[in-house]
Amino acid sequence: MKKLGPAIVFLLSLFLCCSCSNEFKALTITSFLPYEGSYIGGTFSASVIVTASSGITQVTIAANGKDLGPMTKDIGDSDRYWKLVPSRQYPDGPLVMRVSAINGNGKKDYKEWKLIVDNTPPEVSLVYPSNGQIFSGDISIYAQAADNLAIDKVVFHLNGIPVARIYAPPYRLILFQSNLMNGPQIVSVVSYDRAGNSSHASKAEIILRR
Repeated sequence: MKKLGPAIVFLLSLFLCCSCSNEFKALTITSFLPYEGSYIGGTFSASVIVTASSGITQVTIAANGKDLGPMTKDIGDSDRYWKLVPSRQYPDGPLVMRVSAINGNGKKDYKEWKLIVDNTPPEVSLVYPSNGQIFSGDISIYAQAADNLAIDKVVFHLNGIPVARIYAPPYRLILFQSNLMNGPQIVSVVSYDRAGNSSHASKAEIILRR
C-alpha cells in the first residue's frame, strides 16, 4: 500500500482540524435583549440571535431555573428568537435568563445573562412648598424619592407641564419668578425607577403675588 506523502498528511490534518473547529463554532448564541444588567418590569420580550451552519432545530429559554418553553423565530430577523416573559411571577431582584439551542447536527449549547426584576413602584413626596402657600419671589421646590432598588429620575411639573428632570438627589428645583405669571400655580412631582415604574406625589396649589 502506497504511503501518503508528508504534504498530503499535513493537508489532511489541517482539514480535520478546521472541520473540528468549524463544528465547535457552528452554534452561536449572541445579542441578548434586554441587555445584561437591565431593569425590567411587567411582561417583557427576551430575545437572542442564534446561528448555526447546519441550521437550528430547537431554541428554548428558562428564567431562574424555570423552563419557559421554546422561543419564537422572529419574522423580520431570521436569526433572532424571542419569548414574552411575565416578570411579575418572580421576586424583585436578579433574574438569570438561560437560552439553550440545538443545531442540525445535534450539537447543544447554552448562554446565560442576568437582568434585574423591579415591579415595585417607587415612593415620592412633595416636601416643599405646601398647599396654599403664597410666594412673592422665586419658588423653591423640594421632593423626596425612594425605591426598593434604584430611582431613575424625579420629574417636576408646573401646571401639568414637565419643567425639570433630576436624576440624583437632592431633588430640588428653583422656579424663577421672572418666568412665571401672577396667580395660582399647580406644582406636582413624579418619580420613576429604572424599570419604568412611577408614582405621583400629592399636588400643591401655590399662589404667586408680586
